[in-house]
Amino acid sequence: MTSRRYALMALASACAAGAVSPAWADKPDNWPSRPLRMVVPFPAGSSPDLIARLLTEKLAATLGQPVVVENRPGAGGNIGTGMVAKAAPDGYTLLFTINGPLVTAPSLSRNLNYDPFRQLAPVTLVATSPNVLVVDARLPVHNVREFVALAKAKAGTLNYGSVGNGSAAHLAMEQLKAMAGIDLQHVPYPGFPQVTTAMVGGQIQAGFMVPAIAMPLVNAGSCASWR
Repeated sequence: MTSRRYALMALASACAAGAVSPAWADKPDNWPSRPLRMVVPFPAGSSPDLIARLLTEKLAATLGQPVVVENRPGAGGNIGTGMVAKAAPDGYTLLFTINGPLVTAPSLSRNLNYDPFRQLAPVTLVATSPNVLVVDARLPVHNVREFVALAKAKAGTLNYGSVGNGSAAHLAMEQLKAMAGIDLQHVPYPGFPQVTTAMVGGQIQAGFMVPAIAMPLVNAGSCASWR
């Protein structure tokens, strides 16, 4: 049986069942006999990075080997994911990612340099999270209806950020644009730390974020979000 690469997946904003590769039964009896590498295809401080670092401590204690987090951001997570897909299929390189590089990227990217269905095998679902709409608190709006009205009045002049083309944050805003009939300019970033910095700095005016990233901004008064 040909060994397959193993992916440790955390799918944000989506529910998915975890599964173990059939090749897992062929692993060496002494696995793991050396440190493991967990690649996070997003920047340090992003939600996948924070969850991965919480997980590695427990994982290392369970496996009896260090698990080192390695951030490889870029292209909405596709760069780091592609790197893991091409790594030696020995069970020592893990991928900790959201759904974008595994689910939407194959449908949206014509030049994707990896095949997640053939080169990666899921291990488990670690966490799920919704996306919430967040806007710059300096905008003269107090709810979604007023935000939509402002976007229509300023068609094409408001910017929104996401963690890359094809990400859940990108697609969620594109769906809102289609449903509400508004025109916003998309600005992709490597990860949520850059998105939040851009919003606080006024470079973007809106975006979809996971609550763990959004709430500190809302509590600080820099951004607003509504149910």
